[in-house]
Amino acid sequence: WEPGWTQRYGIAMYLNELSLSRALSSGQLDHLDLARTAKTRFDVQAVEYVSRFFHEQVNDEKYLMEMNRRAADQDVRQFLIVVEGEGRLGDPDADVRKKAVGNHHRWVDAAEALGCHSIAVDAAIAGAPEEQLGRVAEAVHALCEYAERHHINVLVGDRIERPAGADWLLRVIRRVQHPACGALPSFACLAASKRDEDVVRLVGLAKG
Repeated sequence: WEPGWTQRYGIAMYLNELSLSRALSSGQLDHLDLARTAKTRFDVQAVEYVSRFFHEQVNDEKYLMEMNRRAADQDVRQFLIVVEGEGRLGDPDADVRKKAVGNHHRWVDAAEALGCHSIAVDAAIAGAPEEQLGRVAEAVHALCEYAERHHINVLVGDRIERPAGADWLLRVIRRVQHPACGALPSFACLAASKRDEDVVRLVGLAKG
């Protein structure tokens, strides 16, 4: 995934599924209709999925193929899956971290089946940032090893809890030291950053 992707693919905008979370949660919108809604209602050519909206169907090959069919019918690209609720990648317990990594494997498989370029994972801080740095990096590296075999990137963000800022996220990605690892920083993460140069470097590593 390289710089200049908007020019290469002719795509300037994409729709993140969370933007329609109320309609999806209430049943007013079916997850399978996201691509059609993106194209016909918003004139957007690409979508980002969120795992909560098809959590029960992630291992259902027929369901994933139906997602592919509907996206293709609308000429909409499926970019990535934001993964939620699969365990703490920075948990102090090594067994919990290992289980969390394994829980993410099915989303890598789904991303490959859907033609996505990445999954996005959360490295939210619950304790001291310095304590979690090594643990998160170790877990993300293990996940990247699996994802690379499926040609999927792993994008790291800190969307859910207290953001540690761009400097911390940069250090996580540097410690991971894996070509499949990139960033998907939240606005809260960027706002919590103390130095503009950290924001610039982190945005330079963003693959979504």
